[in-house]
Amino acid sequence: MALCLCLTPPHAYPHTLRAPARTQPHLRNINEDPQLSGLVRHVIAEGASTVGRATKDGSGPAIALGGVSIAPEHAVFTRAGDAITLRAAGGCQVLHLP
Repeated sequence: MALCLCLTPPHAYPHTLRAPARTQPHLRNINEDPQLSGLVRHVIAEGASTVGRATKDGSGPAIALGGVSIAPEHAVFTRAGDAITLRAAGGCQVLHLP
């Protein structure tokens, strides 16, 4: 699953998002089928949010992804106010696009 970080002002799409995704930075899925893009949203909470593979017992990361190349702890988003950083965890790689 590909995700994009959305920092779009909430007034840009007020009717398509539920709170708190209207006012908070969030991740949205990207799919090759446009009708499936944007259906999954994960709000980036204040503090650290781990990203990784979902676990069977439900004790996984704050943002769970599926896929053979996703590690149990793949990356960490850290949010402090309006500043968000992303770092790879455990030898994983994270693609940064300009």
